[in-house]
Amino acid sequence: MCSPTLKIWHMRLWKLVLLSSILAVGSWLGWRFVNQSKTTLLALDTSTGKLQWIHPIKSQIYSNGTIAANGKVLLSFCQDKSAEQKNDRRQCSFYQLQAFDADSGRILWTYQPQGSDSGFETAFNPSVIFQNNQLYIQVNNELRSLDPATGQPRWATQHTGFDVRVVGNYDPQIVTLPNQLATIDTVDKQQRILKLLDPQTGKPLQQITILRDRLTSSTNLIAANNLSVFLATSGLIQLGANEFYSNGRSTITAYDSKTGKPRFSTNIAGEIENMQVVQNTLQLKTYGTYDPLKKTFPYKSSFLAVDANTGRVLWQKPLSQIACADIGYSWRVDADSVYVNCNLYSQAPRGQDSSTIVALSAQTGQIKWQYQASPNLYSEFLPNVVSPEQFLTFRKVTSGNSRQTQAIALNRQTGKLLWSFALYSDRYVDKFRAIVATDSNRLFVLDFMPRWQIWLLQFNSDWYFQQPIQP
Repeated sequence: MCSPTLKIWHMRLWKLVLLSSILAVGSWLGWRFVNQSKTTLLALDTSTGKLQWIHPIKSQIYSNGTIAANGKVLLSFCQDKSAEQKNDRRQCSFYQLQAFDADSGRILWTYQPQGSDSGFETAFNPSVIFQNNQLYIQVNNELRSLDPATGQPRWATQHTGFDVRVVGNYDPQIVTLPNQLATIDTVDKQQRILKLLDPQTGKPLQQITILRDRLTSSTNLIAANNLSVFLATSGLIQLGANEFYSNGRSTITAYDSKTGKPRFSTNIAGEIENMQVVQNTLQLKTYGTYDPLKKTFPYKSSFLAVDANTGRVLWQKPLSQIACADIGYSWRVDADSVYVNCNLYSQAPRGQDSSTIVALSAQTGQIKWQYQASPNLYSEFLPNVVSPEQFLTFRKVTSGNSRQTQAIALNRQTGKLLWSFALYSDRYVDKFRAIVATDSNRLFVLDFMPRWQIWLLQFNSDWYFQQPIQP
């Protein structure tokens, strides 16, 4: 038989083991909780890369990123906890558009559209346009104007050229001007309508019917300046009764923004992938097309600039001249430069990709500078944006067994690296259609950040512990 003293020690030992087990399980559960990640909106200083503020998003969301202008940051997203648990983002049905104050991160307003039956598609497609202090959202096949200050609806009109319920839509066929809004509506395969609307009321100012034959296809690209609205179409080859292929040639038609009458047309070799008006030029990116009859690629991918007043081609530079294997979705232009994230496979070790930011002169097409962002990794989806002094984008780097995604800032004139900022996750930046935004002196990025880091940053924005590694 055990002595009373031994029994007491057994009881104390049992209590100690039980308490230790409880503490261990509690610590494990507590660490799992604080180490869980949440979607967080970050604001970085574009000059220094210093974290300015954060705003944790309460629910799990699906979003392509941020839009910013006029002191506001907009976040277009859908959320659905049950869909997140099922890992089925297409059931992410509850859509919201939220506006944040660019200086503080404070929520200004939330818009939840009535009549929307396609939350994921609305968040996935480029459904929100915020330009010239005009804010529009496409809900199903309806274009709605919102007050940027309050998020309250102002007017709505049918817009059949861009139905967000179709996931494959790439371009909203909407472009804003200070005193006009231009949209394209698709009537049928042979007929489209160019509408010039009053941005205050949504009432039509001009309406032009555009006819096309069976061997002409719409590219859904639209651009504008104060004088003209530019539309792009491409030619087709018919191989069978219902078989049509691109003939590799495109046409840009300029319509007078006041009368709607055609001003000029310009033929372009290649399929137009990107089109944007910058000052007095129309900057274009084309991609190569395959001729199924000749079984060749007669037209190569190129960058080019067209005079926006005459349609004359000012310069053209094939992608092959800068040894790019791929530029993904990185094309970006401003008044001075055309920027691309180039996979310079010829300059990387054998069998590896590399990421090099290339800047071309917007006036001549000549290479201004190149910066190797990553010597051994490349992603075609990494977004970018231009601020008054910086070109802001992302890179993926490795060092030993560590891999990291970083936001980086380059001097727009020289390509010199100014700073890098390490993210916790690439969930929102290395994905198809990822976008980021800047409003003069801040870069707005979504990250997937652990709770403990969020708590620390809410006490002090200097307590950020994810440090960048060098490539």
